[in-house]
Amino acid sequence: MVLRTLEGRVRTTGEIARVLDISPASASEHASLLRDAGLVSSERRGNRVCHRLTPLGLEFLHGPRGQLDL
Repeated sequence: MVLRTLEGRVRTTGEIARVLDISPASASEHASLLRDAGLVSSERRGNRVCHRLTPLGLEFLHGPRGQLDL
């Protein structure tokens, strides 16, 4: 679910928590695990951390680009 919330946008940890109705601590833990897996990148902006999908995260959601459906 966290990956889907990041599709096409950058979200803060707090935004992820609000959208998914989970605690900020849980959202942070999810983002950390996804970052460790290379699916999400995170950047600190002042007192906020912003998260976005990496190309690998996008591929995980939609499959490899150029793949033919046979």
